Amino acid sequence: MTALPTSRLFAPQATRTAYSFVIAVMFFGLLSAPLFGLLQGGADDAIRENENRNPAKFPTVELRQKGPILWPSKKSLSLFPRSFERWFNDHRGFRQPLLGLYNLARSEGLVSESLGQMVTGEADRVPVIIGREGWLYCTSDRLVDEYRGTHPFTQDGLDRWKNVLLARKKWLAERGISYIVVFAPNKNAIYPEYMPRAIHRVTDTCRLDQLKSHLQDTDLDVIDLRAAVTAMKSRARTYHRTDTHWNEVGAFAGYQEVMQAVSRHLPGEDSWTLEDFEIQTEMVGNKDLARMLQSPEPYIEEDIRLVPLRQRHANCEMLEGDPKSVKSTNPSADRPNIVVVHDSFMTAMAPFLNEHFEAVQYEWQSDFPKDVIERERPALVIHEYVQRRLMSHQPEPGVPTAE
Repeated sequence: MTALPTSRLFAPQATRTAYSFVIAVMFFGLLSAPLFGLLQGGADDAIRENENRNPAKFPTVELRQKGPILWPSKKSLSLFPRSFERWFNDHRGFRQPLLGLYNLARSEGLVSESLGQMVTGEADRVPVIIGREGWLYCTSDRLVDEYRGTHPFTQDGLDRWKNVLLARKKWLAERGISYIVVFAPNKNAIYPEYMPRAIHRVTDTCRLDQLKSHLQDTDLDVIDLRAAVTAMKSRARTYHRTDTHWNEVGAFAGYQEVMQAVSRHLPGEDSWTLEDFEIQTEMVGNKDLARMLQSPEPYIEEDIRLVPLRQRHANCEMLEGDPKSVKSTNPSADRPNIVVVHDSFMTAMAPFLNEHFEAVQYEWQSDFPKDVIERERPALVIHEYVQRRLMSHQPEPGVPTAE
């Protein structure tokens, strides 16, 4: 038998060893790559800009004095692993491009929403639902739970809202000020037909329906804008496809409904009609939900705008301070000054309201700004909430609670 050369006998083993070594290096390199992101800056700014939230902070351990020695508290130690995981997930390397690629795969139907929750561990870590025909929906304020109707109000929750709103109304009435509470619709309340088929409703009754029923025996002026905005759908699209907010058409439908309520307290000129505007469209991108996806493939949609055919007279000024404050003045208006407490949905409605009041003080916050109201002495206070806030917000009266 002819002996094979030694080099030929050991060449396959050497090749396998080298191949295994390269694979091991690549494997450990991929595992350690996220650690390099901890040394890079800019992660916090990217999260604030793209995801509309504050990044997780590095957890701290609370120390307590026990005799001459400082000991960590049990609570802070038990919370540390979960808090550290949230911080690490926000700051690991290549987070932004990986999120973009993952969301691109979601938009192309290559991965499911349920897989996303398995990967992230929390529904809130998948802040955008990819619906049908290019429609996007947010998940903030437990919007999916609200849509499905799986977490109705408890009796205590209903009583809390009722008592708080009545306390505010009573306090305002003692000062000769009227009070209107407005609920702007969730996007999926107006366009449920584009929600993913996998998200099923358990009941058609939502928390807003419960609250309205609970307030029927009161004289509170509560305005639900769902019907008005839904009716406007027959004339034009009322919400952005790739943004959580209504567009100018939806905001205008809400404005008309709000002005009907305002006229019951402060009579004046009629509200504007849709015929007072020219409807224009423009292709735009980078709306808030599309920005949250951070997809390498841009989301573009047709933005619908209302261009007034009548002259507008109101002027707005951004005021310094926190929370956000804006002052609108219109000397030619026939109604006195008012205060509007609101969230982001009021931004598109404000230009329409401004034409009817000598002054409007806008306060972007959830609480009741007693100090602002006492300073402004308005004839009317409008408090606007987006519908989904009923899932997460616990209202504080800011005034003595109603009996």
